[in-house]
Amino acid sequence: MKVCLIITYYGELPKYFPLFLQGLKKMNFKVILVTDIVEIDDAKNLTVVRMTLKDVELLAEQKLGVKVCLSSHRRLCDFKPMYGKIFEEYLTEYDYWGFGDCDLIYGYALRDVVNHGVSNGYDIISLRRHWITGSFCLVRNNDKCKMLYSRANNWKDVATATLKNCMDFDEVGGKWHQQLESGVMTISDCHKYVDSFTAVVWRS
Repeated sequence: MKVCLIITYYGELPKYFPLFLQGLKKMNFKVILVTDIVEIDDAKNLTVVRMTLKDVELLAEQKLGVKVCLSSHRRLCDFKPMYGKIFEEYLTEYDYWGFGDCDLIYGYALRDVVNHGVSNGYDIISLRRHWITGSFCLVRNNDKCKMLYSRANNWKDVATATLKNCMDFDEVGGKWHQQLESGVMTISDCHKYVDSFTAVVWRS
């Protein structure tokens, strides 16, 4: 099974980035880093794809068929569940695609999580039981799973929003993480306030 994670990063390169690269060397999956930072080169398990934020915006418009507004790089979090569609040309050879962040330092425990999920044929592999984690999530690379985002009743509103801050569509709408884990709320309760990728996955 071949696994690829898409990470987009814009702005100043974080000081901990070398630690991210060191952790990535231990992994059995590829990371494609979409960025406009010129100081980053390809490394073990890392391929750099240089795109401006405007390039990503135009690609997203083409793939999603709606008017996309990336007024800030922070807004990219909302598009993470859509990466399988937006960047599908880069993912054709992989059995799983995913999204994540480079402030998560990879280690053998994460590798074991990935191996367990893939070997058991899970469609979604997340780091939390009760909600999808934007910091790391894998999705089976088939048409059904690639288009899961489109089952959210508000995905077009999310994609076309002109906000500078993200709406946390990739997780649970920015709230309720602790309430979900403690059992005070259910995903059905959260859905009353906002749809999200977590809600879509639970329904599906």
